[in-house]
Amino acid sequence: MVQLRSIANGFWTAGTDVAPLRVVVAGDATAPDAECALTVERLLARWEVVQSSILTFLRALPADGLIQLDGAQGAFQVSDCGFDGEVRFHSLHLTDVERPQTAVVTFATGFPDGYVVFDLKLEHEDLSNLRAYCT
Repeated sequence: MVQLRSIANGFWTAGTDVAPLRVVVAGDATAPDAECALTVERLLARWEVVQSSILTFLRALPADGLIQLDGAQGAFQVSDCGFDGEVRFHSLHLTDVERPQTAVVTFATGFPDGYVVFDLKLEHEDLSNLRAYCT
């Protein structure tokens, strides 16, 4: 079980021994949202499968496809993003109490320029909405 601690404004966080991930969960001042916390537990219990699904999804993207740079004009071509190499997972966020089965996973590859982080939405463990943004 993940031990969540309050960080502010109704959000809760934890590290995990399953993977080097930072977990962020919505809640209120007294506790994390129970459904979001349950989804975190379920995803972490199957983290190797979830991670493998993400890698399969990324590596199946068309090489000439584009990933929109969030908050800016422009996009990165999939072939420049390094998805065929090492992918380092950073965090798992469940921050929408209205959609407690929706998580966002952040990760990086070091490409295209070393300052780009990607995120991918997991909704009921279906993958969608791949975005890139500069850190």
